[in-house]
Amino acid sequence: MKSLKKHKLSVMSIAIISIGLAFNANAVDYSGPVYTAKKVNLPSSDYKPTALSENGRKLAGYKDRDGGGFEGWYYNGSSYKDFKVVGGWCSDTYRCSAIPTGINNNGDIVGSGYWGSNYYKKAWISRAGGLAKEIKHTTIVDWSYALDINRYGYIAAYGRSHPSYQNRGYRQHVNTYNSNSGAKDLGTLGGLTSYAKAINRSGIIVGESQNSDEQYVRAMKWKSGTMTQLPGLPGGTNELDNALGINDSGVIVGYAGDPNSYGKKAVKWVNNKIYDLKIKKSNGYDASEAEAHHVTNKGDIVGIVYEYRRNISFYRKHYPFVLRNGKQYKIADQIKTDAGKWSPVTVLDVSPDGKMLVSASKNGSSGYYVLTTTN
Repeated sequence: MKSLKKHKLSVMSIAIISIGLAFNANAVDYSGPVYTAKKVNLPSSDYKPTALSENGRKLAGYKDRDGGGFEGWYYNGSSYKDFKVVGGWCSDTYRCSAIPTGINNNGDIVGSGYWGSNYYKKAWISRAGGLAKEIKHTTIVDWSYALDINRYGYIAAYGRSHPSYQNRGYRQHVNTYNSNSGAKDLGTLGGLTSYAKAINRSGIIVGESQNSDEQYVRAMKWKSGTMTQLPGLPGGTNELDNALGINDSGVIVGYAGDPNSYGKKAVKWVNNKIYDLKIKKSNGYDASEAEAHHVTNKGDIVGIVYEYRRNISFYRKHYPFVLRNGKQYKIADQIKTDAGKWSPVTVLDVSPDGKMLVSASKNGSSGYYVLTTTN
């Protein structure tokens, strides 16, 4: 009788263990980055964060503006401050908008917004929540965009130039932003256009530029006054190449034309050599559409993978991934707090030390969070 009872208990134990394993199918994989989540407590639902400082303590974003459009806001670690768009006035309220794209530890915020009485956008800077003011460049005549700012106040931007009316990348600094003399035109790879996308602590800028054939843009790196073309994948369609992020060690990430399709592969460049990150879809097959957006100083790479097409130009399903030591993880599965209950997750910004600003649904309730790696 005792043996029978023991047998029944063993069967029950196996069943319980099996149920437990099934329930924890999406448990955190501790061989990869593990994140804890802290909710961003915003003043109201109008507030949308878009940029995170390097130390993860300061935020910038935008909110609805009375009469239409958006205005910016700044969080200094303890309180929120709204700031007016581009000089504090607009003749047409619906053309008033300021959406931050970068913030450093000093509270210097950059972005772009509609300016004055025309339809043009201008790159701007707000210092610690002060009035947003134009970031100057000698050759910019109308549209301009600031995308990133490093800890030393150097800004990566681009805008439409004169007389060619083509986009040109440029670098500015917070101490000279209101003077054309402080602007540095990045030049091109031989064509007419260039775009600055990101800047690291050393002031190296990455992005894309036309080369001498002037048909397509190529991934580029700008360092100490010289722009160089980054190599594409062998056999790939190099007109798709684009550099989107760089860490303080000079590792660059982005995407490049897929040699086997018309899609794009997430890649990294190290010492001017390109590496396919070999990103997979959920079914284990190679992804024909993937992008790497950020690389941390630890070497973790954050990007997005697209699962399948709905039509020729639109992907129905996608999710953010993090790559560590060549292994790919879904960010939603690596959040230690209530693991497996986070979906969807959208990455808005990543700091050099790996903190992430995300919008996410936790147990069906949407909000904004700062994710911090614990390993």
